[in-house]
Amino acid sequence: MGQADLLLQGLEYIDQGISVFDRDLVLVACNQHYAALYGFPPELCRPGTSVEAIYRYNAERGEYGPGDVETLVRDRLELARRFLPHRLERTRPNGVVLDIRGTPLPGGGWITTYTDVTERRRAEDALRQARDDLEEMVRRRTADLAQRESELLRQNRMLDVIVNNVSHGISLFDQNLDLVLCNRRMLEILDLPDEFAIPGTPIAAQFRYNAERGEYGPGDIGELVSQRVKLALRFEPHRLQRMRPDGRVIEVIGNPVPGIGFVTTYSDITELRRAQDQLRDVAESLERRVAERTEALTREVEERRRAERELRRAKEMAEVASRAKSSFLANMSHEFRTPLNAIIGFSEMLSARYFGELNGKQQSYVEDIHKSGRHLLQLINDVLDLAKIEAGKMEPHPAPLELDHSLADCLDLIRPEADKAQVLISAELPQDLPLLMADERMLRQMLLNLLSNAVKFTPPGGRIHVAASAAPGLLRVSVADSGIGMAPHEIKVALEPFGQINEGARNSLLSRGQTGTGLGLPLVKSLVELHGGRLEIESRKGEGTTAILVFPVQPVR
Repeated sequence: MGQADLLLQGLEYIDQGISVFDRDLVLVACNQHYAALYGFPPELCRPGTSVEAIYRYNAERGEYGPGDVETLVRDRLELARRFLPHRLERTRPNGVVLDIRGTPLPGGGWITTYTDVTERRRAEDALRQARDDLEEMVRRRTADLAQRESELLRQNRMLDVIVNNVSHGISLFDQNLDLVLCNRRMLEILDLPDEFAIPGTPIAAQFRYNAERGEYGPGDIGELVSQRVKLALRFEPHRLQRMRPDGRVIEVIGNPVPGIGFVTTYSDITELRRAQDQLRDVAESLERRVAERTEALTREVEERRRAERELRRAKEMAEVASRAKSSFLANMSHEFRTPLNAIIGFSEMLSARYFGELNGKQQSYVEDIHKSGRHLLQLINDVLDLAKIEAGKMEPHPAPLELDHSLADCLDLIRPEADKAQVLISAELPQDLPLLMADERMLRQMLLNLLSNAVKFTPPGGRIHVAASAAPGLLRVSVADSGIGMAPHEIKVALEPFGQINEGARNSLLSRGQTGTGLGLPLVKSLVELHGGRLEIESRKGEGTTAILVFPVQPVR
């Protein structure tokens, strides 16, 4: 087998598609990779097939995109007949991207290479397979060497174009370790002078050149060369990565070709190695960050659990304290009311002169004792009611009520106090109000508390207006006054037990003898909520307050 035959047979082992057309645009040769990349049937890849037939096949299956088939074929034939070098990228309908390079041949025709750049790693696998297939092809074609001697020159030129269009460096050494062929890319990757591309150059010369310039590290030159020649003579498959003194990393893959020698490919993987190193560094950094974050999260979870345990303990303690407070207030309120009732009763008897006449000062003291006793009793009653509600021991006993009757009774009770305070009370009570399911005692307590508050905090000459209205499913009762009013943040304070607000204006009003417990609104709020309703407060500083009781209304059967 001659050198040209060996080179020509290498067509099938190149990881690129290759086609060769003569000056008449007729297929001379192509490799299987070319057919596979395009998915051509066998009959389309036989020598003698016209390029027009291939163009038409591609156009009919949409390879060139939409358009008239004959127009697409004619345009490509016109370009082909120019025999101009060209390079382009084409994305096939199946998503494969091809790098296409066309090079004119001496005497007419052209050779074209097709590289699948969709996955560059696949190119390496294809090249290794090509080297494996090369041995079989070399054996099969040896018998044909004599018949093809006349074609050697043309094949050499053709193969030279092919080999030098491959992106990897390639070398083929025979069994005597003498160079058969190599491409320009190998010289570039290994940084070798042009004389090392001369066929017949022994591999030992390449080893010595590399050893003398420090490619293999320090050591005796002869020994370094001898070691590598001995390894090469084993003709064993090998794959290694070597870092050159300039920092570039070269991957060398050698495979024996029985009966011929061995073929070797050279790839500059410097960027790949750098990317791998960076990826490894990033992975290690990420692992460290994940470990640190995991540790931090573990601490946070533990701290959160500890905080939750402390909150649960605090809540339990607060609930125990609240129950103890409610129980204490309920018990103490009962204890206080017995002596207070006696004080109130005796003061009433003294005031009524059951035990004789009193002088003016004695009469004033007795009235003060009676008034203070009743105020204290009211405070204790409010405290007891709130304690019962908080302890869950107060339950309403609802019954159908006519709201206007209850309101009228409460207004009659509060008018003397309003007249004394020089406050005018008006009411607007529609006649068609629905019946309200409520506990009558609680309802009166709510209304009287709201009316008493309105009188207490409305200056002389002010007005109080009571109104009621019905809406679907709701009944609303409002008590509006023209008193001192509250700022938005003071409303929240007023709804808390013993909350005191508007101290300046409040004190000026209370100077007329009125006192407050700070329990009126909280008690009203709790009582209306026991009925499934709510208390709404609308107020503006210096403009008055409107308290609204909102009750749910259900049909009474």
